[in-house]
Amino acid sequence: MTSATWSSVGGADCIRLTGTGAGADVRVFPGTSAPADGLPPMAGRLVPDGPDLCFVPRFAFVGGTAYTVTVAGASPAVLVRPRPGRAGVTRVAGIY
Repeated sequence: MTSATWSSVGGADCIRLTGTGAGADVRVFPGTSAPADGLPPMAGRLVPDGPDLCFVPRFAFVGGTAYTVTVAGASPAVLVRPRPGRAGVTRVAGIY
């Protein structure tokens, strides 16, 4: 059984897949389901890391966006990338 989690490998953010053999047909799509209209998956590469595979995207994951991971056509996971915490930058200097 395949599971998918957020992780990092070699200093890059990735989706870590456990229980997936080398050479598996892994595809990642933005959104909560794989598109039915034949849109291509995200560009990226699979990096072996011990017994796991890590999907490292060509372009960075976007905070607050859901990603669907399919392995051999089955959808093992929908992951939502956390939004980064940001400090407030607005400061009131005075009210006139």
